[in-house]
Amino acid sequence: LEQFGTGTTITNAVYYLAHYTVAAYYVDAADKQLWREALIDYLGDVEDDDAKENTPVTALGAALWALAQTGPLDSTPVWDGITLQDLPGVLQLHRCTVWNAQYTGNFYWRFDHQYGLGYTEDDVYGILGLAASQAQGYDFGADIDGAWMQMRKAVDCYNPDPALRGMVYAHVDLTDR
Repeated sequence: LEQFGTGTTITNAVYYLAHYTVAAYYVDAADKQLWREALIDYLGDVEDDDAKENTPVTALGAALWALAQTGPLDSTPVWDGITLQDLPGVLQLHRCTVWNAQYTGNFYWRFDHQYGLGYTEDDVYGILGLAASQAQGYDFGADIDGAWMQMRKAVDCYNPDPALRGMVYAHVDLTDR
């Protein structure tokens, strides 16, 4: 668990720890609680620092997806003044709501929203994080539906060129494939 923070960014470590945490709970591993605690600890180090981070919103979405499935979203601290129970609302704040109607519903990739919208994985893990929160009593149905509708645009199902049909855009502004 200590080595997750070496040789990669903290956001990547959180992304992978989220998956391992879900797996540990799925197989009812004896040390499953250690994985969840490590995920919370690493999530607490995620920030917008360009030198250390890639996609903090993806990390938050992936962590919330795992944490909501593996235990209570309670008063356990994550960041200064932010607890597990606050994470669904924090993630919701990173959805585009007014910037551009064409992209309303997509997730940003940074917490400060400085460089615009994120990539498809920001949307995927944002959706998963909000959806997992619903099992704990949060109501994000409209947010999930809006993000899902935007996410569907990233798959080019109707391109008249058969060679491009079914391609997935990496960026939600539909500029990269």
